[in-house]
Parts: sequence; structure tokens; C-alpha cells
Amino acid sequence: MPAGDMEATAPLLASDTTLDLHVYVDNTFVEVFALGGRVAMTATIGNGQTVAGMAAWTANTAVRLDSLSVYQMKDIWVPAAALLEQPGQ
Repeated sequence: MPAGDMEATAPLLASDTTLDLHVYVDNTFVEVFALGGRVAMTATIGNGQTVAGMAAWTANTAVRLDSLSVYQMKDIWVPAAALLEQPGQ
């Protein structure tokens, strides 16, 4: 694999017939939560790395993607000037 590629596995139970993934990506980490939080994976990124894509696959079974939603996260960083403008500061 090229430098910077990440791979993680999450073995599932035979009874896990539906898989809901919640994937969060920002400038410092990638977090994946599955099955209501029963499975959680975190990988740090940085040092100039970028996340340009994501893939998922299974072994020995067929899968079907029922739906996919993508949302852009808002920046959490607030300029210092904006903080100074807040009442009571």
C-alpha cells in the first residue's frame, strides 16, 4: 500500500444482517462507528496526509448498499476576534 493508506477490519456476527456506519472525517482524524457504537474505529491523520476516498468490502458474502448520505461538517475553530466581540467577555 502507498504511504498514508489506512486499513482496519471489524469482524461481524452472523446475525448482523444490517450495518449502519457513521463515518466522521476532518483534518486530524477519521472515526467510524457501526452497529450503534458496538464497533468503533479511530485513525489519526495529519502530517500533510489527506483523505481522498474511502472503500468498504466484504469477504465471502454479497452486500447491498441501501442508502448513503454525506454531510459536510462545519469548522469548529472560531477566530479570536469573534470571541472578543461576544457580550460579557
